[in-house]
Amino acid sequence: MPNYINKEDFLKKLNSPKVKAIVGTVGVAWVKSLLSKIPTVGWIPVKERYPTKNGTYLCYYNAFGIDRIKTLNYSTDLYKLDKYEFPSDSGGGFYNYDSEWGYSLVNNVTHWMELPEIPEEVNNNE
Repeated sequence: MPNYINKEDFLKKLNSPKVKAIVGTVGVAWVKSLLSKIPTVGWIPVKERYPTKNGTYLCYYNAFGIDRIKTLNYSTDLYKLDKYEFPSDSGGGFYNYDSEWGYSLVNNVTHWMELPEIPEEVNNNE
């Protein structure tokens, strides 16, 4: 059986004082809101597989001893994305893009999941 992070266990981690100190109460509420829209299929470990198509994914990783959840982009061929930033044999990977600093590889992602569908238009005038 794959080793997925249980959504309920993750929500417990999200309530930890350490996480709240980093992202604040609003950040925790935003992530909980986002997680509530994601079907309970669990996190997919990168040890098991990576995404098969380019796109934006919800990712879990640890940076400098701090657990992080962030939307990151994924490219199946980073060299095609930016041949000056990534070597020709770099393959696929998760990355950030900053208009000032350019592309940066995020190579410590341990789990990922697809984002939920965009909500349909809601008519508030009814």
